[in-house]
Amino acid sequence: MGASAAVSSESAEIPVAQLAGFNLQDYLPRRAVDEGPRVQGQVNLPWPEGFPGRQMHKGRFRVYIDEHGRVRRVAVEALEMAPPFVELTQQAFLQAHFEPGKLGGMPVRTWILIEVVYEDSGVVFTQVLSEQ
Repeated sequence: MGASAAVSSESAEIPVAQLAGFNLQDYLPRRAVDEGPRVQGQVNLPWPEGFPGRQMHKGRFRVYIDEHGRVRRVAVEALEMAPPFVELTQQAFLQAHFEPGKLGGMPVRTWILIEVVYEDSGVVFTQVLSEQ
């Protein structure tokens, strides 16, 4: 039985995508663990199909990764992107797999802050921001 993903809204303007059974208090910030989570493979972030124009779209997302490396929640922190880019980014990270963060050599639930930039050339950049 697979877990279902839902897109909800903490406020009318800040969408959140998460899997069922998520508890925010169970996750440590990257700065509180010895080793941060590392993505395994690539996160596919295509330009939205049929979206007109090629202007830059940028957003910061808080990605919550459980002790098994599964992304459980993707929440918007700051946004300069159209809704199709937000949804594509959230869904792409919900499907990504990570090597989990570690504390004392043991896997733990961790969150990281990432920035995603869709540039006018169609190139997408992602980076983990400083230890916030």
